[in-house]
Amino acid sequence: MIHKLVNLIFHGFALACGIYYSHWVFTNMHPQVWSGHAAFLTQWSHVLQNILLFILLLDDLRALSGSRGRNAWRKFIDAFFSIMFTLTTMVGVMFWGLYFWNKDMILPPAAQKFYPADVNIYQHGIVAVWMWLELLLRRHGNIEPAKVDVALTPALGLVYLAWSTLVMYMSDGKWPYPFQRSLPNTVVIPLYVAALLLSAAFAVFKRVMVRFADGAIHSSVDPKRVYGQLKELPTESAKESKSAATKTKAAAKK
Repeated sequence: MIHKLVNLIFHGFALACGIYYSHWVFTNMHPQVWSGHAAFLTQWSHVLQNILLFILLLDDLRALSGSRGRNAWRKFIDAFFSIMFTLTTMVGVMFWGLYFWNKDMILPPAAQKFYPADVNIYQHGIVAVWMWLELLLRRHGNIEPAKVDVALTPALGLVYLAWSTLVMYMSDGKWPYPFQRSLPNTVVIPLYVAALLLSAAFAVFKRVMVRFADGAIHSSVDPKRVYGQLKELPTESAKESKSAATKTKAAAKK
């Protein structure tokens, strides 16, 4: 029960933070590109994570009510988590990697004036922290077969690639992110391809981390697994029956 309440509080708090920052961004920032906020992968990951946290919050309430979730529902949550863990971790690594390499390229001085540090840290860092905490607090399974699991985030990346290309076309050749505009298209497209391959690598990393968390954390506290192990142990009556059968066979041989 305590573990379920911790999950409920965590998901509620994370969702409240997500809604607050989403409201701030949509109210105070006005991108000068076609489709506005929808042009940016950062906003995609932020909004999608809010949806996932809301779904997890509903599932917490279901668990507290004592009802059992269906396998299809659990697989849907695991697939959604797989995408968001991979996406937010990759966004964080790529953004902060570029930030410390060349801050002005990823966040131009003009943008720094109206983009507060706390919003930047939340959208490019805390969103990933939420998913890592989710990995530790709640047991998630890997999607099988593995190739489907690994392909989920790159598939979303392909959708974003098509979308950002449309944004560029509708914005008179302006790509969504400032650093993209300083590069020729012959460089931007290969960078997208490299990002897709990187997302597949991060998806493989996610599978490793899910297995690690399952073995190192959740298996020790999962009553279903303990119960499953107990069922495999022979009962006292079974032991007595086996012993009696052995003695009967021994007597028959004599």
